[in-house]
Amino acid sequence: MGKWHYTYSDIVHALKSVGLEHGDIVFTHSNLGFCGILETCSSAHDLCEQFRRAFMEILGGEGTLIVPTFTYSFCRNEIFDIRNTPSGMGIFPEYIRRYPGSLRSDDANFSVCALGVKGAELTSHMPQMSFGTDSFWERFYMLNGKVCNINFDAGSTFIHYIEKSLAVPYRYDKGFDGTFIDHQGLSSSRRYYHFVYDLDKPQDSYSSIRLHELCQEHGILRSSNLGKGRIVCQSTHNLYPFVEDTLKARPRFLTQLE
Repeated sequence: MGKWHYTYSDIVHALKSVGLEHGDIVFTHSNLGFCGILETCSSAHDLCEQFRRAFMEILGGEGTLIVPTFTYSFCRNEIFDIRNTPSGMGIFPEYIRRYPGSLRSDDANFSVCALGVKGAELTSHMPQMSFGTDSFWERFYMLNGKVCNINFDAGSTFIHYIEKSLAVPYRYDKGFDGTFIDHQGLSSSRRYYHFVYDLDKPQDSYSSIRLHELCQEHGILRSSNLGKGRIVCQSTHNLYPFVEDTLKARPRFLTQLE
């Protein structure tokens, strides 16, 4: 087997090595192609299917897999069709979006798709505030979800929920209006709020570099190699208080300024 080749069994082993277990609620940012060449895989469709199968083999019937199917539709002055607007987050989220039984949240900017027993609980009746009370991120946190990233660092969109909850001074709520097309094909006008930074202050933009370094240093991040890539994972119940405590000492550690 070549240096950057790996197998289905390697995927399962890597996911277990970072702490995934039966019944877990898992959110993943992914770049599958960077792992290298998956043995016996003949297409992008097959690549995604083998990763989906590996996740669900571990999570089992009591677990749930969630992927980001963000579109930023209203941010871009575009119509959002919950049934048909594709994810802008790569091949794996789009594969899960189209997978039978997948449930998509009704957020025109930050939708997610879920497979598993907690899918409906995590995706139904989203509030206007994408990162606020009763948002997907809060529900995910309350269930002690795990963030498991494939070829990304410890950073994740969940961090913006923490920032919102703690009312960091460098971000604020901004409403975006647009046309929403629902599951029945009916359209309506809606507004969703994104927790944004001021574009005129690029120093306030997000950076996960120090977060990743500190999570490694303090042992709240588990990682495993897969092919030429890497999988990292951490519990939200560990991550939230760690970020909260770090922000008290280093208020800008999640921005470009520090």
